[in-house]
Amino acid sequence: MKIPKKIWIPVTILLVSTAIVVPILVTQLKEKPVEPILITNNEEFLRYDFDGSGTVDDPFLIENLQISKGEFENQAGIQISFTTYYFIIRNCEIDGFYHGIYIDRVGSGTALIVNNTLKGTSLYGNGVHTHQTSSNVIQQNTIHEFFSGVSVYQSTHTIISDNTCFHNQDGIYLTGTQYVTIKNNNCSFNMWGYAEYLTSHSYVYNNWFEGWYFSQEPEFGSNGVAAQHVSCENITFTNNTCTAFPDGGIEVLSTHNSNFSYNTIYENQGMVEGLGSYFYNSDYNVFTYNLVTLSIEEGIIFQNSNNNTIHHNAFIDNGEGVEDHALEITSEYNVWYDTVLLAGNFWGGWDYNNPYPITGSSSTDLYPLSYNPLI
Repeated sequence: MKIPKKIWIPVTILLVSTAIVVPILVTQLKEKPVEPILITNNEEFLRYDFDGSGTVDDPFLIENLQISKGEFENQAGIQISFTTYYFIIRNCEIDGFYHGIYIDRVGSGTALIVNNTLKGTSLYGNGVHTHQTSSNVIQQNTIHEFFSGVSVYQSTHTIISDNTCFHNQDGIYLTGTQYVTIKNNNCSFNMWGYAEYLTSHSYVYNNWFEGWYFSQEPEFGSNGVAAQHVSCENITFTNNTCTAFPDGGIEVLSTHNSNFSYNTIYENQGMVEGLGSYFYNSDYNVFTYNLVTLSIEEGIIFQNSNNNTIHHNAFIDNGEGVEDHALEITSEYNVWYDTVLLAGNFWGGWDYNNPYPITGSSSTDLYPLSYNPLI
């Protein structure tokens, strides 16, 4: 890709008998890379003619590039590792690589990845992958045909916002992260919407996770769940929409001290499966102010999970009958109402004048609500 650079060149023009030197604006073409970009140290930034100087106020600009796999052997369209310079990757189109953009152990807060379009190769690799970085931003990108649209590994304080991830196996996937913020993303028509493993203090809010409805599942695989949390601590998952995943809306496995509130979990229906929410081996979590409706199985299940708090939710039209809204299996000390307000949950189809028994256990919502608390 060639970018015009304006320069002034003096040109001599003869008018009758007088020589006049007139500056004329012409265009000099400035080379920009169209091959894959591989930078493994600060010095290698200088091999490219990027605008900017690499400072916080004048970052290098990697922008407006079209990079296609072609015959190149590179694993990534753009790969930057072991640098401390500040840089922005924006408005690039990257097509056909194992990874679209791969960021590895760069300086804290030095990377901004914004408004790129990334297409992968049949569900392999990652659209944007960061490894052992901190305080970087992945924003407003469109990412499809990768294993994970956005993958963040062993990183802290990353912000993932306003991205569109579709036709991937995972929309967004975190492993071993801390204090990551995931907000305002649209992850639709992925096999799994969002997943995190061995994380802590993730803040996930205002995202849309929509799967393939069962009759529309693609040939490359069946759905998982909208949002899965495995071996996590202190997660905040709020104001998200989880829909059209046959295995379930929210799955919480060996995850503790987390909050799941104000989410809409609906129409998670497969041929034989489709839970609203499932907690396994997970303790001291809070599940409040969620709408759980139209699950083919139970609205919520707690299995081997203790000391959780569940209140001010609306469970409507789940399973085959009113008893299918909730199920406990070998779980103890879960509390199904607010112990201060003496207010429980809304159980669609149940006479609120009577305590609601939780199927499979001796637990009871002593204070069923007469109204939907989310309206």
